[in-house]
Amino acid sequence: SRTDLGGAPGFFFPLSGLDSRTVTAGAAGAGGFSVGETVEPTLGALKARSIVLAGGAQVFRNLTADLRLPTATSSATATWAAEGEAIASADLALNSLNLTPHRLGGSMTYSSQLLATSGTDLETFLRAEFASVLAVGLDQAALVGSGVDGQPLGIANNSNVDTSVTHGGTVTWADVLNLEQAVDLADADVESCRYLLSPETVRSWKAVERSAGSGFIVDYGRCNGHAVSSS
Repeated sequence: SRTDLGGAPGFFFPLSGLDSRTVTAGAAGAGGFSVGETVEPTLGALKARSIVLAGGAQVFRNLTADLRLPTATSSATATWAAEGEAIASADLALNSLNLTPHRLGGSMTYSSQLLATSGTDLETFLRAEFASVLAVGLDQAALVGSGVDGQPLGIANNSNVDTSVTHGGTVTWADVLNLEQAVDLADADVESCRYLLSPETVRSWKAVERSAGSGFIVDYGRCNGHAVSSS
């Protein structure tokens, strides 16, 4: 409607007339090109967890040659003797454990332009990805390495590993106790040991009771007081 605004001609325009828009974020040519984007840090792929180093494996760093570890195969013994009686003598026997280098690596090609124009810290992400992949490869070699084609010999394939305690079918609490006893009788530090199991084995042991009503073999991430890791 027209009116007189202090002597100047004019008209009223309802604000509701401004509510209709044809410029939207959803259409590229109608406003979408002006919508900004936020690029978050890259999400890595799911991978098996690394458990060997977390389990206490000893690491020798900054080596530049083969490594020889002298080991004692027998030690002195302590004996009681009466007054004036000679103490029996026992000789120390030594052997050596020889370690040689094995190469583990990965390769990925990317351009310097990608690093320069990436909206995230892509180089840090790639470094973390490689570290994770190498850790998984290290686990596989340490546990089930074949000993051929450049792989180290893993625990499962080492003929010197004591396999005197085995079980078939569903594990029992007696199987677990026999296993720990065998480790203890071999003079290993059983108190610092932990279980490294497959996810399938953990699932199975979580469903088996030690005895009726006494709890399960694997309970709350532990087995008979020892930590349990799976991957």
